[in-house]
Amino acid sequence: MSLFGIYLTLMFCILEIFSLNIDVTSEEFNIENLGTTIKNQLQNEDIHISLNNELYKISNNGRNDIILKSSIYFISKNKTTWNFQNIYNSRINLHIYDDNNIKIVFENIKFTNFIVDITDETSMFRLSSYSDTNKFQVIFNNCVFDDIQATIFIANIKCTKSIQTEPQVIFNNCIFSNSRQIIVIYHYNKFYNTEQSSECFAFYFYNCHFENNDAIGIIGVGDLIFDNCYIKNIYGNKNNNFALIKSDTYKNNVKILNSEFHDINISLNIPLFLLTMTYMEIINTKFVNCHSYFGYLIYSKTYINTKVNTNNKLNSPLIVIDNSVFNDVNSLIYSENNYLSLSNTLFSNITEISSNPVLFNLKYSKVSISNTNFTDIISLRSSLFNEESQYIFSSVYFTNIRTNSKSMITVTQNQLYLNKCTFSNILCNGDGDDSSLITFNSYENINTIRLENSKIDNCKSNGDLIKISGKLSIIEFINVNINNIISYGSILYNNALNSNVHIKNSSIINNTNINKMKCGIISNYNNINFIIDNSIFKENTVRNNGGSLCFDKINILNVKINSTIFEKNKGLNGGAIYLNKLLHNSLNKLNNSIDIENTQFIYNSADYFGGAIYSDFEGLNLSYIDKIYFKFNYAYAGGAIYTNNNRNNNLFNVKSPNMYFINNTSVSHGPDFATGPYIVNQTLQYISKNEVSITSGKSFPLQFKLLDEYEQIIYDTSKYYSNIFLKLTCKDDTKIIGNSCYFTRGICELNNFKLYSKNEKVVSLNMELKNEESTICSKDDYLIFSIQNCSDEQIKLYDKNYYYYCEDPLCNNDCPISNKRAKCIKGSNSTINSININKCICEKGWKGEKCLIKDYIKITNIYKYFIVESIIIIIVIPMIFIHFHRKERIISDTGYELGLSYKEIEKLNIIPFQSSSQNDLDTENNKSLSSTLNEALLLNIEKQLNQLEVISNEIKLGNTTKEKSKTSLNSKYTSTFTINKLNKKVEFIHSLYLELITIYIIAIISFIIITIFYKFKYLEDIQEINGKWRYTCPLNSFNFILNLIEFILIIIILFKAIKLMNYTYIFKFAKYAVYIVLMWAILGPLVNLISTFLFYKSTMIYDVFNFVSNTICYLFIFLIYIWDKVYYILINQGNDPKFYFSSVKREKCLVHNSHTCNCIKTKTEYEDISKYISFYKYCSKIIIFSKGNIIYISKENKNQLKFVI
Repeated sequence: MSLFGIYLTLMFCILEIFSLNIDVTSEEFNIENLGTTIKNQLQNEDIHISLNNELYKISNNGRNDIILKSSIYFISKNKTTWNFQNIYNSRINLHIYDDNNIKIVFENIKFTNFIVDITDETSMFRLSSYSDTNKFQVIFNNCVFDDIQATIFIANIKCTKSIQTEPQVIFNNCIFSNSRQIIVIYHYNKFYNTEQSSECFAFYFYNCHFENNDAIGIIGVGDLIFDNCYIKNIYGNKNNNFALIKSDTYKNNVKILNSEFHDINISLNIPLFLLTMTYMEIINTKFVNCHSYFGYLIYSKTYINTKVNTNNKLNSPLIVIDNSVFNDVNSLIYSENNYLSLSNTLFSNITEISSNPVLFNLKYSKVSISNTNFTDIISLRSSLFNEESQYIFSSVYFTNIRTNSKSMITVTQNQLYLNKCTFSNILCNGDGDDSSLITFNSYENINTIRLENSKIDNCKSNGDLIKISGKLSIIEFINVNINNIISYGSILYNNALNSNVHIKNSSIINNTNINKMKCGIISNYNNINFIIDNSIFKENTVRNNGGSLCFDKINILNVKINSTIFEKNKGLNGGAIYLNKLLHNSLNKLNNSIDIENTQFIYNSADYFGGAIYSDFEGLNLSYIDKIYFKFNYAYAGGAIYTNNNRNNNLFNVKSPNMYFINNTSVSHGPDFATGPYIVNQTLQYISKNEVSITSGKSFPLQFKLLDEYEQIIYDTSKYYSNIFLKLTCKDDTKIIGNSCYFTRGICELNNFKLYSKNEKVVSLNMELKNEESTICSKDDYLIFSIQNCSDEQIKLYDKNYYYYCEDPLCNNDCPISNKRAKCIKGSNSTINSININKCICEKGWKGEKCLIKDYIKITNIYKYFIVESIIIIIVIPMIFIHFHRKERIISDTGYELGLSYKEIEKLNIIPFQSSSQNDLDTENNKSLSSTLNEALLLNIEKQLNQLEVISNEIKLGNTTKEKSKTSLNSKYTSTFTINKLNKKVEFIHSLYLELITIYIIAIISFIIITIFYKFKYLEDIQEINGKWRYTCPLNSFNFILNLIEFILIIIILFKAIKLMNYTYIFKFAKYAVYIVLMWAILGPLVNLISTFLFYKSTMIYDVFNFVSNTICYLFIFLIYIWDKVYYILINQGNDPKFYFSSVKREKCLVHNSHTCNCIKTKTEYEDISKYISFYKYCSKIIIFSKGNIIYISKENKNQLKFVI
């Protein structure tokens, strides 16, 4: 139960105590007599009338007047019926003069059968209040009004002060059926009926049911409230200009709360609600199947001209709709200069065939819509809303809408704000190229369209999805997602004369513009400031230019793009961005700029030019650019960027370090960047600006390349530039043939170009280029040719115009001229070119009757035999000499016999090494294979040896019980660390020998295999410089590789050998290795490599050069190795190691005061040399023969022996 119901119950309980009770038993209910009784009643005593009969006939004498001085209650317990007998004189008049809380209550009564003429204003009840206040109430509780063919209740009031907050007339739980009109209320003062409400009267319908009535009524003054009511089958009245409610006065209120309107179909040209400056509130209410021929349910009139006087605009909503449902209804409101607030409401299942706006026709108004859903709407002719109002949408859903109009939402000269809105599954199916989701026209004013936190998806449009026009428009897309749109035009078509566009934190993905005549997903024209920040354009497709953005017919353009991704967009030109020419090419060139920062262009593609960006926009200044990435973009030309005019006046400096190009591709030219055809360049560079000699009448093929501004050849496989025509012309008396061509794959070929002249002269040919689309320049504006006389080998002939030309001699077909095996020379008569006169002779390298036999070169090697025999003699004689003197130590120690014999090894129980003092000196030279002294030691040898003497004396004085010999093999001063280090050296040398032997064996086997393999290969012929032929050795390539490897190894050995120059206790011939390696490097493999490149096609020079240089090289190496051995044996010093072994003596020469003068040799020194030699031989011994057996000496056996010096 409502608070109002509780209030009524309490009032009835009080009345039972303080009231006059009257029982009415007569069927003829005489109101006149009742009035007399009431008149005689005390003023403050209530009257309680009990209606016990089922039926009462209201008297029709016309005197049913009740003057109310106190409250009166008509109460029936059995649903009493008041029958007004269809006579207008049975009406009841209620008069209130003093409204001191007077109440008149009708409870549980059925009122029926009252009728008046339709033009008669007589009502069944008429209330007349003559007080200035409103402290009274008329209450109908649980009543039924049926078949009342008149106005049920008319109230005439005079109040101007509102004292009572409760409604003055209350219908509670009442039923109204089959009646003409329910209520009418007027003020005695016409001002309150037409200008402004006195705000002191209210009708309240609670939980009432209205069905099959013509109208509710007229509110001249006051408020009308419906709460929890049900209204059905309202028909309207032809004498009224409304169907349900009419309110004529400013500050009147019509409130519909928690109610339902069903099946209202007005066939008359009238609205349901006719309101004039009336506040209307619809809360938690349903309108289902409500229609009017008028086209609108609510007609709200306002007299505030907000279009003219902005100070008189409504500051608060005049119509408020909240938490309501409109299902299958007409357009809801028609009004001007109004303010509508709509929230939490559902509009659904609406079909509109008229030209009226489908939902609201509000002109010059402000409309605020929030948390509302518009779904399942079909418009065959019009937009959803009137275009001449300002709209604010918040959390609004537009779904499953089909419209055949020009636009679903049109806004003209007003603001449009959409926040948290969703447009889904919308079909704009109007005329081709003229049907949009949103049309926004700012006209002369500065107006803003703002989409924020909104989503548009799965929509189709037969034109541009969002269309912008006007003088100055501000367009803002903030956090907007536009996905899966198919439109016959752009998603955003901006044709405003001046516009500021800002797109931020938005994603525009998988949209398609199928109009081949319109560019871009977002297209812009005229004067634009365009900003994109932190947005994504992905998988958009345009059948025209600009897969995402298009700028066309521009006057002024300023673009800023930051932190944006363009990915997998596609267009004809400009897979992501298309920039076309200025609208007025000579104006505003300095006012255009573009800034791009932290932006990526990935996998965009264009059918023609500019996989990512196409620019034909001259004068666009690149003011700032940073971190732009172009990855995997594709186009026919310009995989990433294509500019169609002078790049110096165009968009990008493609060489900027802030631009990154990665794996972009193109078909014609410019995988990363390209321009249109810019320059034609002939391919023979020596022709440019030089005089070229040419023979008259001889073909001189010319070739020209078509290049872009980046000097990239334009291959043009699809013949897009096939209309470019080149022609060479001459003004003097010169005949030209084959002087014009078109470009194919970027090349224009004049293969049959010929010049004919009557005499020798110099001619200048001009280059003419014809192209309809763009201007192409030529690197060479003219070409200069010097026409020469015929050569001695040619025949000079003349045509009928006395132009001479030169011909090569002609021979018969058997002459193999084409195969270059023969040549044709002219005969004795130089004026006739005949095969019978001319001769055919063989070219060099060919012989025979028809020049079919190859002429091979004859190679003689007599000089080689003589030189080789001499060298053999030179080598054999010293080798015999050495063999006979092999017992000499200089031969046996240095390598005639490798290592020691087995008996020598058995006798050894020590390893020769340096003395302890010497070991102390050689600590820094621990990497030497023989533990020799390094260069640092040699430089300071005297100082070190002096220190040795002092140390030796100290040892002798302090350790008398120890042995005194420095070279004692059993010395207790032998360093264990030194012996261990020595053992490691022995192991290394042993391993090195094994590795060398293994490598040597592998190399020999490899050479044998390769030689056998090449033996079966076909021997190719090669023609030498002199024309002769020779066979090519299959091993030449292998020899080249071996020579190269040998040269690299020699260089490595050379660096190693240089270090030996500073060593001591080594064989002296080892120091000769430096000279040997130098000679080996110069005259060995290096000579072979050089001769391969220089003399390969000249056999004689190649063989002699290699033979002589290699012979000198290896003979020199042999002599360097052998000379000291022969020489010292001849002078009988072959057994003295000091002549072939380098050492350091231990005693100072007093004459020279030096240790290195080599004047004094001591016994100790001789013993050291012998031990070193024995040690070297010991290390080099790996395999020995003993008693017919082959014995392998392992590393472990060598390390078991311990020695010191």
